[in-house]
Amino acid sequence: NVTLMGHSSGAGAVNFHCIAETSRGLFHRAVFLAGSCHMMFPQLDWAKRLASALGFEGDLNDEREILKFLEVADCLKMSEAGMSLATVDEQKEHDVMFAFGPTIEPYVDNSTFLPSPPIDLINNAWSNDIDVFLGGVIDEGRSFKFFKNRELKFVNEIPRELNYHLNKEQREKFAKEIEEFYFSRFPNEDEAWDKVKYLERFFILNMM
Repeated sequence: NVTLMGHSSGAGAVNFHCIAETSRGLFHRAVFLAGSCHMMFPQLDWAKRLASALGFEGDLNDEREILKFLEVADCLKMSEAGMSLATVDEQKEHDVMFAFGPTIEPYVDNSTFLPSPPIDLINNAWSNDIDVFLGGVIDEGRSFKFFKNRELKFVNEIPRELNYHLNKEQREKFAKEIEEFYFSRFPNEDEAWDKVKYLERFFILNMM
């Protein structure tokens, strides 16, 4: 009688287990608060960038050589380098806060955890037959308001699953509409920010 529970990124982890076939039957109920598997990170060439940042001088197209290099690299140096792999434009355009996160695995076998994008797995997930509790918490995400180069233009507040399908002009248009909607209805920036975080949670819950 196991219940798996998580908050924020932990909620995303719980939701990943809910759609992963390799986790079938390992728990019987799930609770995720203020996060879901839709909080995906862009699938960029992070491993190649990390290897280069650590001094790899081999062929960046040779994945086996990159793997060998990273397997013996200093873990503390890897962690430090990993915090600065995303460019300023990626942070602004794609809402990249951390380089590494869930990755769609290209080699599918019985041990594969994530063979396809979550949006493709969730409708037929094994966990659709178990009890699941979804929720959010007040002030979720407020700490990220001042993270790195994030700007209060509301571009970063467009739900990520939608953001991927928009070009730059469309993102700027939607961001302006969101900003005007909230700033015209609430007296100050802090209250507008609080309300737009509720918009994000509403989108996440309605994607489930």
